[in-house]
Amino acid sequence: FTLGAGGMAALHADTLCYARNYVRWEVLDNGPLRSRFRLYHAPWQAGPATVSLVREIWIDAGSQLFTTKSTVQITGADSVELAVGIRKNNGTDAVLMDETQNLMGYWNPEEVPNGTIGVGCIFSAPAVRQYATDKHVLAVAKVGNGASFTYRAGAAWNKAGQITTAAAWMQYLMQQQASAAPIIEWIKK
Repeated sequence: FTLGAGGMAALHADTLCYARNYVRWEVLDNGPLRSRFRLYHAPWQAGPATVSLVREIWIDAGSQLFTTKSTVQITGADSVELAVGIRKNNGTDAVLMDETQNLMGYWNPEEVPNGTIGVGCIFSAPAVRQYATDKHVLAVAKVGNGASFTYRAGAAWNKAGQITTAAAWMQYLMQQQASAAPIIEWIKK
């Protein structure tokens, strides 16, 4: 199990507690300018808490980043820590973690002849703390029952010819953060 490219899991006692697969889905929009769908995840355990999640995900034409709005329901605890992450690989890679800019990025080691992929996440809430483990780059926030939050994540492949270096990918993420309207909102109920 990993968080891949902007996936989410609950965090309990420094252990990632991965969501179950979604059990139901709905297509909300089907292009050509935006594709949007909703996923309903089966409840899962994170220590004493049972967590369930509904995620709405959309991507606009021409964007490297998708947006995900998640709503969490918690029983057995007042709150949980949720981690958004990027999977790390072994080798020569580049990592950007910037809590002041509320973004994180990762440029994978190149796999000849397949190229390499950059992955990143953008947040606007200063409430997230970031850190790296041997498997992930993580952004973590504590959320209460019924909380909804939104963030952006995405990737670039160097062989597509648009973003071909780690520096260009990190610059893209910083430009997207600087030009975007608030993209993560923590709503406490």
